[in-house]
Amino acid sequence: MKSIEAGFVQTGGPAALQGDGMFLYRPGALRMNYAPPHERILVARDGKLVLKDNQSGAVTQLALSRTPLGMLLRTPLRFDDGIQVTDVQRGPSSLQVSLAQASNPSQGLLTLQFSDEQGRLELRGVQGVDGRGHRFGVALYDVRTGVALPPQTFTFP
Repeated sequence: MKSIEAGFVQTGGPAALQGDGMFLYRPGALRMNYAPPHERILVARDGKLVLKDNQSGAVTQLALSRTPLGMLLRTPLRFDDGIQVTDVQRGPSSLQVSLAQASNPSQGLLTLQFSDEQGRLELRGVQGVDGRGHRFGVALYDVRTGVALPPQTFTFP
C-alpha cells in the first residue's frame, strides 16, 4: 500500500470515538485528526497508539498489539507471518479482507475494504472488533494515494 490522505467518518469504537476528520497513512504509521466539536489526535506507529483529546488534554496510550489496528500498520503489510485471513469477499468493484492475529484471534478482527478498479486496489475503509467487543468503522472519502507525508506528520501528540 502507498501513502494515503483522505477524509474519514468514524462510527463506534471504545470511548465514543465517533467523528470525522483527516486520515493520514503511510506504511507503518497512521494519524487521524478529528474535527470539532470533539477535536482529538490519534497517532499510531512503532507498536504504540497515542490518542490526545485536545479539549481536556487527556492522553491515552495503548500497545498496538492490543488492538486490531496493529495489523494494518505492519510493514510490509502482508497476510501471512502471524496473520490469519478469516474471510475474503469480492464484489464487482470491491474487495474485503478480514484478518485476525493467528496466535491470538481473540484480540480482535480487522476488515480492510478496498475499491478494485481494473485490478488497482485502494483502501476505502476499515472495520473491526477489538478484544473487548467494541465495534468500529472508518469510511474514507476523497482518497488521494501516493501523497508525500513528511515523517513529522506521525509525531506522537
